Amino acid sequence: MLSQTAVRLTTIVGEVTDARTGEPIEGVSVYFRGTDYGTATTPEGVFLLRAPLEKKAVMVVSAVGYKPQRFTVEAGRQAGIDVQLTEETATLEEVFVLPGSNPALALMDSVRAHREEHRTALTSQSGEGQVQAYLSDIRAKHLRKKLWKSMQSSLVPDITESDTTWLLPVYSSSNDTKTGTDVWKVFVDETRQRTDFYRPTVTYCGTSFLSPLAVSGFRYYSFVLADSVCEDGRKTYEVRFKTKNPYYATFNGRLMVDSATYALRSVEASVPQETNVNYLRDLRIVQDYVLDESYYALRDEQVTEILDVAVRADTTHTFPTLLIRSSYRLPDRPTPTSVTPYTDDRTDVATDSVPTPPLLRVGNWLAQIVLTGVIPTGTAVDFGKVTEILRINDREKVRVGLPLRTNARMSESVCLEAYAAYGFGDRKWKGAGTVYYKLPTERRHILSAGYKDDYIATDADCFTRLKMENSAWYQDRSLTSHWTEPFYRGPVYASADVRRREIRLTTENDWRDGVETYGHLSFGSEEGVRYSQAGVTVRLSWGERKADLFFQRVHVYNSLPVVYLNGEIGSIHPSSLPNGGYDMYGKLRLMVRQRADLGMGGRLDWLAETGCLFGNVPATMGFAFAGNDSYAFDPYSFTLMHRGQFTARRYVSLQAEWNGKGCLFNRIPWVQRLRLRELAVGKVAWGGDLSVPYVELGAGIGNILRIADLYAVFRVTRLDDTSSPWWGIRFRFHVEG
Repeated sequence: MLSQTAVRLTTIVGEVTDARTGEPIEGVSVYFRGTDYGTATTPEGVFLLRAPLEKKAVMVVSAVGYKPQRFTVEAGRQAGIDVQLTEETATLEEVFVLPGSNPALALMDSVRAHREEHRTALTSQSGEGQVQAYLSDIRAKHLRKKLWKSMQSSLVPDITESDTTWLLPVYSSSNDTKTGTDVWKVFVDETRQRTDFYRPTVTYCGTSFLSPLAVSGFRYYSFVLADSVCEDGRKTYEVRFKTKNPYYATFNGRLMVDSATYALRSVEASVPQETNVNYLRDLRIVQDYVLDESYYALRDEQVTEILDVAVRADTTHTFPTLLIRSSYRLPDRPTPTSVTPYTDDRTDVATDSVPTPPLLRVGNWLAQIVLTGVIPTGTAVDFGKVTEILRINDREKVRVGLPLRTNARMSESVCLEAYAAYGFGDRKWKGAGTVYYKLPTERRHILSAGYKDDYIATDADCFTRLKMENSAWYQDRSLTSHWTEPFYRGPVYASADVRRREIRLTTENDWRDGVETYGHLSFGSEEGVRYSQAGVTVRLSWGERKADLFFQRVHVYNSLPVVYLNGEIGSIHPSSLPNGGYDMYGKLRLMVRQRADLGMGGRLDWLAETGCLFGNVPATMGFAFAGNDSYAFDPYSFTLMHRGQFTARRYVSLQAEWNGKGCLFNRIPWVQRLRLRELAVGKVAWGGDLSVPYVELGAGIGNILRIADLYAVFRVTRLDDTSSPWWGIRFRFHVEG
């Protein structure tokens, strides 16, 4: 740790312009080499860099496409500087004229040939990580408005009009501590691993960015051998790389490569602004490696992400953004006092040490609605879920409900949840109530007991709802499906919905990393049938991250499969059996889902399911294939199949959707600016009433205006079935990165 008596505050103010045009340059990196202190220039090309230094240091001013400049600064110095950056000389581009004459290509081949041995050495390395999140791009002039007065008085009382921007801390985490509201944990991944450029892709914002070291890197990147220098007595090559198509998920930047081992010594990479990733305004990665015995270890990493939290109609106004800064360093490296980029030391305030200002309260409020479907009220009782407030369907016509749920203000270990609803079509009241209790254990263990008297969808029981475990805006179907269902005219099957009265006891248990169980014991009745049942579902995952928001869990999927195993036994007491007789039954089910990363080919989401039923049960308690009587596209149901149309005692099904992430549209001029996504979908079901497999195929355009997808879906089997259309156009509201 640096000695407090030896540290002197160094302040450098400067302006960076283009040497040829005199125009200011935005986003230029300015930092002290070998430290964690850095910043970037504003749209006016201005920067303010403050750092406590023990001795003189080298200040580096660098930007992609320009020659970096270095300045030696004495500790404790206060100075102003004008920096004029010159573009990289065009002579280096001549190496691309003759095939095979570019020396950078041969060098990159050697780096790729040795990447596995270097990556293997890095996987055994562990260090200290930290993630910080801020609301950024808040202009000082806004402090005059009423909205910012509480922040002006409690957070940064000495801020002046001369400051162009400042930061509001919302979340911070390190290896052993966390501060900030839990709802930000989903947006800010506190367990984020270090970036590995030796892998084919690196993932940020749910998007896989192609590494310049990938085998297919030559197809997407141009490489230039810019220089060779001597660092620490070893010859090092500087390779500049630039994406051939800025709309792809690629980088611009440079690599420093050791000439003897072909290992990385440092990496600087940034994402082009045109990249087809929603809400990502900027992503910068800086890595520094150090020679550790026989291999280069990752000594330090700094990652800065800037995400728009508002849709920008133009570029003339400033909107708040979410700035995420993650760092990683070897544990034996001294940790200097933290100074956050894009700001000065006055904004480096602990998250828990200040009152919650209005902007952050609004952000927390919106984030909780999106993630949990619950509307915070600022009291001990919230409104939720949103899906219970209003529904429109054929049976109830218009249904209005009042859902309520307690929050941590009342109790952190107990949650009470209830709703009452009235249908104007059937003129009946419905309702439910549940109490949850969280055991005081290190791992998550929740017990609950509840009663429900309502219509239930026969194709959406407890097990099938696990398909929608992260979908807060789903009940048994999406809100869009509920709202458009009354306008869809098709045959109504009696088994689609039934009125059920049920007492339910449940438990959710987190036994170890990647092993969760969900158990239930139920007693109820429906349409002249009484039943009792008990079941358990085991959920298996590998390397998956989780975020717990009060009594709700959000799973952050990775590219590995997730497996669900379910078993259930029960007894049925039909009124037709004499002397209170009963029938026993059993169910076994298996489900596997995966979000597979295809690199530059996009993403494949697939879900396979199979099950079998033993014993006799009413049709409403068997296996019903999920249909969709609406004009909305529902990824969890068969688009052209009616609800309750087909049931089975034994079945298999497969659903898959490919999202091209713009791999084709990004190649089309002008169309690429729309940031559209290619979509293809296929669904197959077989078993029971489906003696011939039921197959649907479809294609679509995604990310329309960043909020909607449009599909054309066709049924390719069972074409003699005239009860449902053989093709249709469907839409859905969908927001993704």
